[in-house]
Amino acid sequence: MQDFLRSQHDILNSSKITWDKSVIKTCLSLWSRSVKCYEQLRDSNIFKLPSGRQLRRYKSSVEQKPGVSNDVLRWMRNTAIQVNVPPSGYHGGLLHDEAKIQEDLVLNVKGERSELVGSIDTGSEAENLRIVKENKVSRKLATDVLQITFLGYTGFRFPIAHYPTDGVKASELYIIIWDLISQLQSWGFIVDFIMQDGGQQNREFTKLHFTGEPRKNHFMCDSLVNPDRKVYHYSAEKMRNHLAEEVLNEDMLQLMKSYQNSLINGDVLNSAIDLLQQTSKLITVFRDPRPVTDIHDARLNILNNALDWFNNWRNEIKQIKKTPKELEWMLPSIKCLDDVESMIVVFTRVCRIHITEFKGRGVYPSRFNSDLAENIFCQQRGLYKGNSTNPNYHVYCNTMNSVILGQTTKSRARKSNAGLPTTDPYSFHVNVPLSKKRKHYAEFRLIHVQS
Repeated sequence: MQDFLRSQHDILNSSKITWDKSVIKTCLSLWSRSVKCYEQLRDSNIFKLPSGRQLRRYKSSVEQKPGVSNDVLRWMRNTAIQVNVPPSGYHGGLLHDEAKIQEDLVLNVKGERSELVGSIDTGSEAENLRIVKENKVSRKLATDVLQITFLGYTGFRFPIAHYPTDGVKASELYIIIWDLISQLQSWGFIVDFIMQDGGQQNREFTKLHFTGEPRKNHFMCDSLVNPDRKVYHYSAEKMRNHLAEEVLNEDMLQLMKSYQNSLINGDVLNSAIDLLQQTSKLITVFRDPRPVTDIHDARLNILNNALDWFNNWRNEIKQIKKTPKELEWMLPSIKCLDDVESMIVVFTRVCRIHITEFKGRGVYPSRFNSDLAENIFCQQRGLYKGNSTNPNYHVYCNTMNSVILGQTTKSRARKSNAGLPTTDPYSFHVNVPLSKKRKHYAEFRLIHVQS
């Protein structure tokens, strides 16, 4: 506040305006979240604030493009240093997810450089594999965007890469993820786990790391960039829709018990109540904001007991002599059971590894979900034309810096966009020239042709 008031005093008594970095940072955060609200505040003349054009120059000091960018990784490293992330915070995992975007091809012209934005781009190696497989060279418009985010054990998070795809394939994902892990390690960030949803291509990607079933290896594989470490594959679903929790949590368990007591033959609900007892424990543990700081934490025992219950259920059904179709109706899907097992096994093993390596540091169960990825997608849609409209890839690139600058770098359980902004503009720590008003800039949208 003192810096802001001092800058206001200096502006009123000077013909040349020089903005303090703290003022630029705060105004940039407000402008990134809502341009209209910021312009309304600026036009009110209550305060003298930087113009949107000047803020845009700070925001655009890093160019967002498909793939891994050293500028983005340097920005991430500088931010971690700025917010005093402890050594344990440089260890964590990768969270990747896909979202729909509009099929659109944009001719983006900047100065003497022009490029087409909107076609599939998953890297040169993946493109070469696609050419060999299809035996032709072709360009298709992207229908999805793959977003990859680093999430540290202390809650430090940063979107590090995105790719326009038409639904990423397991082979492409394999190349992308391990390239990112290698790049992150060169910048001092260590990846212990890969968090993903239960999509079919994600399952195929996991299987590429194992000669047999992943569950037989406890979803653990050797790191391709560091032979001394292991990487775990973690299945996590988005839980923003509370319906999935509300039908399996403690409230439903108590409701089912009360309903059982009201029945004459309440024993028919014993199995359903047994299931709810296990699922309610899982939900309680993975919604707990308290860190696990001891390998003897009671919550780890609760998870292991729940895993034993699900495995015993699976083995019990296998002993029944019925047709495979009839046995399917006696269990949740095999994919669901594998996801539950990977969720428990990976979390407990990651806790043991991290607690052993960093004494006194813990792992937060409430951060092990895909809400972080969905939060980024919601901000992208909100900055475009509302949460019901998907942007095209050109807009997605242009607004990614706004997402980074407008949010906190620390994930706070489920409210991952809550808290004060902590990311400085890239140009605060790297000597890069801020572009002046562009004399030659044009954007052309080409007529979309179905491919």
